[in-house]
Amino acid sequence: MVTYTFPNHFWWGAATSGPQSEGRFNKKHANMFDYWYEIEPEVFYNHVGPDTASNFYNS
Repeated sequence: MVTYTFPNHFWWGAATSGPQSEGRFNKKHANMFDYWYEIEPEVFYNHVGPDTASNFYNS
C-alpha cells in the first residue's frame, strides 16, 4: 500500500464550468462553447458538446 503525504499548506480544489453543468438547452444567446462546437465538434471528447450536459441550471 502506498501512502501519500501532502505539504502542510496544500489546498485541495475542484471546479466545473457553465457549459459542463448547464449545457445549451435553447438559451437566448450562444456562448463561445456553443459556437466552437458548431464549427469543430471533432475536437470535443467523443463529439459530446453543449447539448449533452447535466442541465444543472434548469433543474
